[in-house]
Amino acid sequence: MGTTQHLFSDLFAQLGLPNDERSIAKFLIEHTTEKKDFRLPDLPFWSPSQAAFLKESLVQDSEWSGLADQLSSALRAPIEIDADTQTTPKLHAALRAKVMPGSAAHNRTSGI
Repeated sequence: MGTTQHLFSDLFAQLGLPNDERSIAKFLIEHTTEKKDFRLPDLPFWSPSQAAFLKESLVQDSEWSGLADQLSSALRAPIEIDADTQTTPKLHAALRAKVMPGSAAHNRTSGI
């Protein structure tokens, strides 16, 4: 049985959030935290249904778990904004890839 490969933007759509590049960049900018010891579903800005989806995805290691891990990493990372595109260079590349550069999943697939 094959698994569906989703894009980072697909996770935002699944969560009912705007999933265009600028909206994702804005979300990451607004919600990035300096706390390093949080669990993604426990962050205060999720609705109950979003938190439940993220928790289930991570606990059950579903097809969304890799992207949930990437989102968790992205919320811990410092954000750099490109003045021309008003988005992050890393995000710009990630939206076009199946796996976000610098994520644990990317490191596993690229041999890093």
